[in-house]
Order: sequence, then C-alpha cells, then structure tokens
Amino acid sequence: MNFGSLKPIINWKLIILIVFLNYAFAWGFNSLISYYISFIYPDFIENSINELEFTNVIGLISWSFSAIVFAPLLEELICRGIILQKWAMKWGIKAGIVTSSLLFAICHLRFDIVSLFIAGTILSVLYFKTGNLIVPILCHSLYNTIVTIFMIGRYYNSSNVDFVSVNDYRVSMEPLLGQKAIVAAISFAVIMFFLYRNFPKQDDILPYYRNSK
Repeated sequence: MNFGSLKPIINWKLIILIVFLNYAFAWGFNSLISYYISFIYPDFIENSINELEFTNVIGLISWSFSAIVFAPLLEELICRGIILQKWAMKWGIKAGIVTSSLLFAICHLRFDIVSLFIAGTILSVLYFKTGNLIVPILCHSLYNTIVTIFMIGRYYNSSNVDFVSVNDYRVSMEPLLGQKAIVAAISFAVIMFFLYRNFPKQDDILPYYRNSK
C-alpha cells in the first residue's frame, strides 16, 4: 500500500471528468433500475425513496464526515491499496481489478451493484494509471460530496414533502425514463472508452512496486 510521491501532481481535470461521468451514469442507470424494480419489489423501493439518511443536524454532520472523509479513505485503502494489489499478484492484474471491484460493490449491500462495480473498476484503473492512491481517494470523496449535497437538500426539504407512494414515484419517473436512458448510455460509452484506453496490461508493474523504486 503506497500513496505515491509525497508531492503528487494531481490532475484535477481528470478527477472532475471521471466523477462527472460516474455520477451521470449512476444517476441515469440507477434510476432506470429502481423504476423497474418497483414493479417486482414495490415495498423495497417505497421504503428506499422515503428513507432519510439522517434526521437531525448531528446526524447530518456525522453522515457527511463519514461519506466525504472516512469512507473514501478506508474503502480505498482496503479495496485498492491492499486487496486489489494482493489479488493482482495472486491472479493477475485484470482478475485483480475485476474481483476487487466486485467485492467493493457487494460490500455496499445496495441494489446499485452495477454502477458500484463500474465505479470500483474506474478507481482501480486510475490507481494504476497514476500510481497514486490519493487520486482514487479524491475521486471517491468528490463523488460522495455531490451525493451528500443532494442528501442535505433533501433533508431540509423533507418537512414539506408528503410520503411518496410507489405509484406516485412511477408516475413522476415515467416522463424522465428516456432522458435518463440517454444519459446512462452516453456516459457508459465514454467510461468504456476511458477504460479501454487506460486499462493496465497484464505485465504492468503494481503501483506499490512502482512507488518503491
């Protein structure tokens, strides 16, 4: 596990682009999945769309710190800094990226496993591309910051919003399905292009050994 050089050169344009693409895909794809799941497990979706992550200011601060600081640090140290490299040494780089990203997605225990798997793959590729664990940590933190901002807005508006039934949710979603599908498709295509161009080769040096030289 290695953070790279003590004075890393951070490519903020790359970080912002990756976060934007990742968020755009999740926004579109997860909404589509949630909509169709509502026909299979309506109670699950109804509970999900009405659930607040925090109910008071202390909870808001605690949740925000965990999402923006604690989770990105811990998850990247474990999933990319340790597990990815150990599994890459054991099974090869490609298998290491795929399996560690799948574990990253499963451990969140959420229905959006596809977007989490893609996010984990992107963060793994970024780690190999830059050789610096700070980069995926910053990407993870910035993504969670965007999510947190929307959560805070939802919290402060929650007193003015009635309970949303699953039927009302479907009605509100239906006019947006085409738009969300287009956003998901375009962002997915760009993400796949990025991964195709930057996916490490099987004989690439692991970031840990690269930074040890």
